[in-house]
Amino acid sequence: MKAALLLCLLAAPALAETPLTVDQFEARVTGKIMAHSVGDAVPQAFEEYLPGRRSRWVTTNGTCMNGVYYQQGPLICFQYEDGGAPDCWTYLDTPQGMTARLETPEPDPLTYTLRESPKMLGCPGPDVGT
Repeated sequence: MKAALLLCLLAAPALAETPLTVDQFEARVTGKIMAHSVGDAVPQAFEEYLPGRRSRWVTTNGTCMNGVYYQQGPLICFQYEDGGAPDCWTYLDTPQGMTARLETPEPDPLTYTLRESPKMLGCPGPDVGT
């Protein structure tokens, strides 16, 4: 019995590190606005998750970009309307909530904590309401 309990305890951290699939991610975020923060800091950006795996990214300086997201291997990638390279992330459920780790060749990747937000910063311009 003790051996089985020990195995369960050792396996628990590994299970917590299982990346979310795009279907799991979509089910968790569609129709929501998520604030993105590094740790418990003030949010640096907000993202609204729309039906059809679409999103709207808004930074605190007012930059707005519409995009789409999709599964690429174990990663969830976002392609934004600016035409740049996709941003690919690993999303995890952690005791602190959902986290997103930007997958780059950098040795210390950027990791955000995502929390649901009751509001989002506004996007100026002709695409308001689309």
